[in-house]
Amino acid sequence: MTLPDADALAEKQARFVLERLADEEAFKKDVKSAIDAVLATPLAELLDLGRLEATIDAAIHAEQIEGAARPVGRVIQLAVLRAARQDTTKLGALVPEKARKKIEQLVTRSKGINEKLIRQLLEQEAMEETLRDVIFDALKEFNEKFNPFVAEWGLPGIMKKLGPFGLGPLTKSIQNVSAEFDRRLEPEMRKFLQGFSRRAVRRMGDLVVQNSGDPKFMALRKSMVAWLYEQEVRELVGGVDDETASAWHDVGVDVAAHALAVESTKAQRKKAIEALLREHGREPLRRVLEKYGLKAAPDTDAIARAAFPAARAFFASDAARTRLSALLRESLEA
Repeated sequence: MTLPDADALAEKQARFVLERLADEEAFKKDVKSAIDAVLATPLAELLDLGRLEATIDAAIHAEQIEGAARPVGRVIQLAVLRAARQDTTKLGALVPEKARKKIEQLVTRSKGINEKLIRQLLEQEAMEETLRDVIFDALKEFNEKFNPFVAEWGLPGIMKKLGPFGLGPLTKSIQNVSAEFDRRLEPEMRKFLQGFSRRAVRRMGDLVVQNSGDPKFMALRKSMVAWLYEQEVRELVGGVDDETASAWHDVGVDVAAHALAVESTKAQRKKAIEALLREHGREPLRRVLEKYGLKAAPDTDAIARAAFPAARAFFASDAARTRLSALLRESLEA
Protein backbone atom coordinates (compact mmCIF):
# COMPACT_ATOMS: atom_id res chain seq x y z
CA MET A 1 0.00 0.00 0.00
CA THR A 2 1.26 3.48 -0.88
CA LEU A 3 0.72 6.37 1.54
CA PRO A 4 -0.73 9.47 -0.20
CA ASP A 5 2.02 11.75 1.07
CA ALA A 6 4.84 9.17 1.23
CA ASP A 7 6.85 10.77 -1.58
CA ALA A 8 6.71 14.26 -0.12
CA LEU A 9 7.46 13.01 3.39
CA ALA A 10 10.40 10.91 2.22
CA GLU A 11 11.77 13.86 0.24
CA LYS A 12 11.52 16.14 3.28
CA GLN A 13 13.16 13.59 5.60
CA ALA A 14 15.97 12.97 3.08
CA ARG A 15 16.79 16.67 2.91
CA PHE A 16 16.77 16.89 6.70
CA VAL A 17 19.13 13.93 7.11
CA LEU A 18 21.54 15.05 4.38
CA GLU A 19 21.73 18.57 5.81
CA ARG A 20 22.67 17.12 9.19
CA LEU A 21 25.25 14.81 7.63
CA ALA A 22 26.80 17.75 5.77
CA ASP A 23 27.56 19.58 9.03
CA GLU A 24 31.36 19.59 9.39
CA GLU A 25 31.52 19.15 13.16
CA ALA A 26 29.08 16.26 13.00
CA PHE A 27 31.04 14.83 10.10
CA LYS A 28 34.24 14.83 12.19
CA LYS A 29 32.49 12.80 14.89
CA ASP A 30 31.08 10.41 12.31
CA VAL A 31 34.54 9.86 10.78
CA LYS A 32 36.03 9.17 14.21
CA SER A 33 33.28 6.69 15.02
CA ALA A 34 33.68 4.98 11.65
CA ILE A 35 37.48 4.66 12.00
CA ASP A 36 37.15 3.36 15.55
CA ALA A 37 34.64 0.79 14.35
CA VAL A 38 36.96 -0.37 11.55
CA LEU A 39 39.92 -0.64 13.93
CA ALA A 40 37.83 -2.75 16.29
CA THR A 41 36.80 -5.17 13.52
CA PRO A 42 38.66 -8.50 13.14
CA LEU A 43 41.10 -8.49 10.23
CA ALA A 44 39.41 -11.44 8.51
CA GLU A 45 36.21 -9.42 8.18
CA LEU A 46 38.04 -6.55 6.50
CA LEU A 47 40.43 -8.37 4.21
CA ASP A 48 38.99 -10.72 1.63
CA LEU A 49 41.53 -12.34 -0.69
CA GLY A 50 39.12 -12.77 -3.61
CA ARG A 51 37.92 -9.18 -3.48
CA LEU A 52 41.48 -7.88 -3.19
CA GLU A 53 42.65 -9.84 -6.23
CA ALA A 54 39.61 -8.65 -8.19
CA THR A 55 40.43 -5.05 -7.28
CA ILE A 56 44.06 -5.42 -8.39
CA ASP A 57 42.97 -7.07 -11.64
CA ALA A 58 40.57 -4.19 -12.29
CA ALA A 59 43.25 -1.60 -11.48
CA ILE A 60 45.76 -3.08 -13.96
CA HIS A 61 43.23 -3.56 -16.72
CA ALA A 62 44.41 -1.86 -19.92
CA GLU A 63 41.52 0.60 -19.86
CA GLN A 64 42.38 1.75 -16.33
CA ILE A 65 46.12 1.92 -17.04
CA GLU A 66 45.80 3.92 -20.26
CA GLY A 67 42.79 5.99 -19.20
CA ALA A 68 43.75 6.84 -15.63
CA ALA A 69 47.00 5.64 -14.07
CA ARG A 70 49.34 6.60 -16.90
CA PRO A 71 48.02 10.12 -17.70
CA VAL A 72 47.48 11.09 -14.05
CA GLY A 73 50.91 9.81 -13.04
CA ARG A 74 52.56 11.62 -15.96
CA VAL A 75 50.90 14.94 -15.10
CA ILE A 76 51.99 14.69 -11.46
CA GLN A 77 55.55 13.65 -12.35
CA LEU A 78 56.04 16.45 -14.88
CA ALA A 79 54.58 19.03 -12.49
CA VAL A 80 57.03 17.96 -9.77
CA LEU A 81 59.94 17.89 -12.22
CA ARG A 82 59.21 21.36 -13.61
CA ALA A 83 58.98 22.78 -10.09
CA ALA A 84 62.27 21.06 -9.16
CA ARG A 85 64.00 22.68 -12.16
CA GLN A 86 63.36 26.08 -10.56
CA ASP A 87 64.23 25.03 -7.00
CA THR A 88 67.49 26.59 -5.77
CA THR A 89 67.33 24.83 -2.41
CA LYS A 90 70.41 22.78 -1.64
CA LEU A 91 69.68 19.12 -1.14
CA GLY A 92 71.34 19.18 2.29
CA ALA A 93 68.74 21.68 3.52
CA LEU A 94 66.10 18.97 3.03
CA VAL A 95 67.98 16.37 5.08
CA PRO A 96 67.70 16.77 8.88
CA GLU A 97 70.65 16.08 11.15
CA LYS A 98 69.11 12.86 12.47
CA ALA A 99 68.83 11.52 8.92
CA ARG A 100 72.38 12.64 8.10
CA LYS A 101 73.78 10.57 10.94
CA LYS A 102 71.90 7.51 9.73
CA ILE A 103 73.09 8.06 6.15
CA GLU A 104 76.69 8.37 7.36
CA GLN A 105 76.36 5.09 9.23
CA LEU A 106 75.02 3.40 6.11
CA VAL A 107 77.70 4.68 3.72
CA THR A 108 80.51 3.77 6.12
CA ARG A 109 79.39 0.18 6.61
CA SER A 110 82.03 -2.29 5.45
CA LYS A 111 79.38 -4.70 4.21
CA GLY A 112 76.58 -4.31 1.75
CA ILE A 113 78.45 -3.99 -1.55
CA ASN A 114 76.91 -6.05 -4.35
CA GLU A 115 79.88 -7.92 -5.79
CA LYS A 116 77.99 -9.26 -8.82
CA LEU A 117 76.74 -5.81 -9.72
CA ILE A 118 80.20 -4.26 -9.42
CA ARG A 119 81.77 -6.92 -11.62
CA GLN A 120 78.94 -6.74 -14.16
CA LEU A 121 79.42 -2.99 -14.41
CA LEU A 122 83.22 -3.05 -14.72
CA GLU A 123 83.67 -6.10 -16.93
CA GLN A 124 81.90 -4.59 -19.92
CA GLU A 125 83.40 -4.04 -23.35
CA ALA A 126 82.84 -0.29 -23.09
CA MET A 127 84.78 -0.20 -19.80
CA GLU A 128 87.60 -2.23 -21.37
CA GLU A 129 87.79 0.12 -24.35
CA THR A 130 87.79 3.19 -22.14
CA LEU A 131 90.52 1.79 -19.91
CA ARG A 132 92.49 0.68 -22.99
CA ASP A 133 92.41 4.19 -24.45
CA VAL A 134 93.39 5.78 -21.14
CA ILE A 135 96.36 3.43 -20.64
CA PHE A 136 97.43 3.85 -24.29
CA ASP A 137 97.47 7.65 -23.90
CA ALA A 138 99.46 7.28 -20.68
CA LEU A 139 102.02 4.97 -22.31
CA LYS A 140 102.29 7.24 -25.33
CA GLU A 141 102.90 10.31 -23.15
CA PHE A 142 105.43 8.37 -21.07
CA ASN A 143 107.23 7.30 -24.26
CA GLU A 144 107.36 10.87 -25.53
CA LYS A 145 108.84 12.12 -22.27
CA PHE A 146 111.21 9.28 -21.46
CA ASN A 147 112.12 7.77 -24.84
CA PRO A 148 115.93 8.21 -25.08
CA PHE A 149 115.57 9.04 -28.79
CA VAL A 150 113.46 12.15 -28.15
CA ALA A 151 113.70 13.06 -24.44
CA GLU A 152 115.86 16.03 -23.51
CA TRP A 153 117.90 13.88 -21.14
CA GLY A 154 118.57 11.33 -23.94
CA LEU A 155 120.36 11.54 -27.26
CA PRO A 156 119.01 14.98 -28.23
CA GLY A 157 120.50 16.43 -25.07
CA ILE A 158 123.81 14.68 -25.66
CA MET A 159 123.93 15.89 -29.26
CA LYS A 160 123.38 19.48 -28.15
CA LYS A 161 126.29 19.18 -25.76
CA LEU A 162 128.54 17.96 -28.58
CA GLY A 163 127.83 21.14 -30.50
CA PRO A 164 128.09 21.27 -34.29
CA PHE A 165 130.23 18.15 -34.34
CA GLY A 166 127.33 16.05 -33.11
CA LEU A 167 124.87 17.25 -35.71
CA GLY A 168 124.50 16.44 -39.33
CA PRO A 169 124.21 12.88 -40.65
CA LEU A 170 124.29 11.33 -37.17
CA THR A 171 121.33 13.41 -36.02
CA LYS A 172 119.39 12.48 -39.13
CA SER A 173 120.10 8.81 -38.55
CA ILE A 174 118.90 9.00 -34.95
CA GLN A 175 115.70 10.73 -36.06
CA ASN A 176 115.06 8.00 -38.59
CA VAL A 177 115.62 5.30 -35.97
CA SER A 178 113.28 7.15 -33.58
CA ALA A 179 110.54 7.39 -36.21
CA GLU A 180 110.85 3.71 -37.05
CA PHE A 181 110.77 2.83 -33.35
CA ASP A 182 107.57 4.82 -32.86
CA ARG A 183 105.99 3.26 -35.97
CA ARG A 184 106.60 -0.24 -34.66
CA LEU A 185 105.86 0.56 -31.02
CA GLU A 186 102.25 1.79 -31.44
CA PRO A 187 100.75 -1.44 -32.86
CA GLU A 188 102.64 -3.49 -30.25
CA MET A 189 101.25 -1.28 -27.49
CA ARG A 190 97.70 -1.71 -28.81
CA LYS A 191 98.20 -5.45 -29.12
CA PHE A 192 99.44 -5.64 -25.54
CA LEU A 193 96.55 -3.53 -24.25
CA GLN A 194 93.99 -5.72 -26.01
CA GLY A 195 94.50 -8.45 -23.42
CA PHE A 196 95.79 -6.30 -20.58
CA SER A 197 92.68 -4.10 -20.42
CA ARG A 198 90.49 -7.15 -19.83
CA ARG A 199 92.73 -8.30 -16.98
CA ALA A 200 92.83 -4.74 -15.66
CA VAL A 201 89.05 -4.35 -15.29
CA ARG A 202 88.86 -7.73 -13.56
CA ARG A 203 91.62 -6.66 -11.23
CA MET A 204 89.80 -3.40 -10.65
CA GLY A 205 86.70 -5.38 -9.67
CA ASP A 206 88.80 -7.49 -7.28
CA LEU A 207 90.23 -4.39 -5.62
CA VAL A 208 86.85 -2.67 -5.29
CA VAL A 209 85.33 -5.76 -3.67
CA GLN A 210 88.33 -6.49 -1.44
CA ASN A 211 88.81 -2.90 -0.30
CA SER A 212 85.17 -1.89 0.09
CA GLY A 213 85.68 -1.67 3.83
CA ASP A 214 88.92 0.29 3.55
CA PRO A 215 88.84 3.73 5.23
CA LYS A 216 89.69 5.39 1.91
CA PHE A 217 86.65 3.84 0.22
CA MET A 218 84.47 4.89 3.15
CA ALA A 219 85.87 8.41 2.86
CA LEU A 220 85.03 8.33 -0.85
CA ARG A 221 81.41 7.43 -0.14
CA LYS A 222 81.17 10.14 2.53
CA SER A 223 82.62 12.74 0.18
CA MET A 224 80.04 11.83 -2.49
CA VAL A 225 77.21 12.28 0.02
CA ALA A 226 78.70 15.61 1.16
CA TRP A 227 78.89 16.73 -2.47
CA LEU A 228 75.22 15.85 -3.00
CA TYR A 229 74.24 17.90 0.04
CA GLU A 230 75.81 20.97 -1.58
CA GLN A 231 73.96 20.61 -4.88
CA GLU A 232 70.84 22.61 -5.65
CA VAL A 233 67.75 20.59 -6.47
CA ARG A 234 67.55 22.19 -9.91
CA GLU A 235 71.10 21.05 -10.71
CA LEU A 236 70.30 17.44 -9.85
CA VAL A 237 67.34 17.33 -12.26
CA GLY A 238 68.76 19.71 -14.85
CA GLY A 239 69.64 16.92 -17.27
CA VAL A 240 66.16 15.36 -17.23
CA ASP A 241 63.90 16.80 -19.92
CA ASP A 242 60.14 16.27 -20.19
CA GLU A 243 60.49 13.64 -22.90
CA THR A 244 62.93 11.55 -20.87
CA ALA A 245 60.84 11.87 -17.70
CA SER A 246 57.70 10.80 -19.57
CA ALA A 247 59.51 7.83 -21.08
CA TRP A 248 60.75 6.64 -17.68
CA HIS A 249 57.29 7.15 -16.20
CA ASP A 250 55.78 4.96 -18.91
CA VAL A 251 58.43 2.32 -18.23
CA GLY A 252 57.57 2.37 -14.53
CA VAL A 253 53.82 2.02 -15.18
CA ASP A 254 54.41 -0.85 -17.63
CA VAL A 255 56.71 -2.69 -15.22
CA ALA A 256 54.38 -2.23 -12.24
CA ALA A 257 51.32 -3.40 -14.17
CA HIS A 258 53.15 -6.41 -15.57
CA ALA A 259 54.68 -7.36 -12.20
CA LEU A 260 51.28 -7.31 -10.52
CA ALA A 261 49.83 -9.52 -13.25
CA VAL A 262 52.59 -12.16 -13.32
CA GLU A 263 51.38 -15.50 -11.96
CA SER A 264 54.38 -15.94 -9.67
CA THR A 265 53.69 -12.52 -8.15
CA LYS A 266 50.04 -13.41 -7.64
CA ALA A 267 51.02 -16.66 -5.95
CA GLN A 268 53.43 -14.90 -3.59
CA ARG A 269 50.85 -12.23 -2.78
CA LYS A 270 48.24 -14.89 -2.08
CA LYS A 271 50.60 -16.78 0.25
CA ALA A 272 51.46 -13.60 2.15
CA ILE A 273 47.81 -12.63 2.67
CA GLU A 274 46.81 -16.16 3.64
CA ALA A 275 49.64 -16.26 6.20
CA LEU A 276 48.58 -12.88 7.58
CA LEU A 277 44.96 -14.00 7.93
CA ARG A 278 45.98 -17.32 9.40
CA GLU A 279 48.01 -15.63 12.11
CA HIS A 280 45.92 -12.51 12.79
CA GLY A 281 42.51 -13.07 11.17
CA ARG A 282 40.58 -13.14 14.45
CA GLU A 283 42.35 -10.13 15.96
CA PRO A 284 41.00 -6.58 15.70
CA LEU A 285 42.74 -4.47 13.09
CA ARG A 286 44.08 -2.08 15.74
CA ARG A 287 45.90 -4.92 17.53
CA VAL A 288 47.34 -6.25 14.28
CA LEU A 289 48.69 -2.83 13.38
CA GLU A 290 50.22 -2.42 16.83
CA LYS A 291 52.01 -5.77 16.52
CA TYR A 292 53.69 -4.49 13.36
CA GLY A 293 54.74 -1.21 14.98
CA LEU A 294 51.87 1.04 13.88
CA LYS A 295 50.89 2.25 17.34
CA ALA A 296 50.00 5.88 16.64
CA ALA A 297 46.27 6.51 16.60
CA PRO A 298 44.93 7.93 13.34
CA ASP A 299 44.37 11.69 13.38
CA THR A 300 40.65 11.49 12.68
CA ASP A 301 40.24 15.28 12.68
CA ALA A 302 42.84 15.67 9.94
CA ILE A 303 41.25 12.86 7.93
CA ALA A 304 37.81 14.42 8.32
CA ARG A 305 39.06 17.87 7.28
CA ALA A 306 40.63 16.42 4.15
CA ALA A 307 37.59 14.31 3.25
CA PHE A 308 34.86 16.83 4.12
CA PRO A 309 34.78 18.81 0.82
CA ALA A 310 34.17 15.60 -1.15
CA ALA A 311 31.66 14.35 1.42
CA ARG A 312 29.79 17.67 1.36
CA ALA A 313 29.57 17.52 -2.43
CA PHE A 314 28.15 14.00 -2.18
CA PHE A 315 25.59 14.90 0.51
CA ALA A 316 24.42 17.85 -1.61
CA SER A 317 24.10 15.78 -4.78
CA ASP A 318 20.86 14.77 -6.44
CA ALA A 319 22.07 11.17 -6.44
CA ALA A 320 22.35 11.07 -2.63
CA ARG A 321 18.96 12.74 -2.15
CA THR A 322 17.28 10.42 -4.65
CA ARG A 323 18.76 7.30 -3.08
CA LEU A 324 17.93 8.30 0.49
CA SER A 325 14.41 9.40 -0.49
CA ALA A 326 13.79 6.02 -2.09
CA LEU A 327 14.95 4.20 1.03
CA LEU A 328 12.81 6.37 3.33
CA ARG A 329 9.77 5.98 1.07
CA GLU A 330 10.26 2.21 1.13
CA SER A 331 10.49 2.35 4.93
CA LEU A 332 7.32 4.42 5.20
CA GLU A 333 5.39 2.08 2.91
CA ALA A 334 6.56 -0.91 4.93
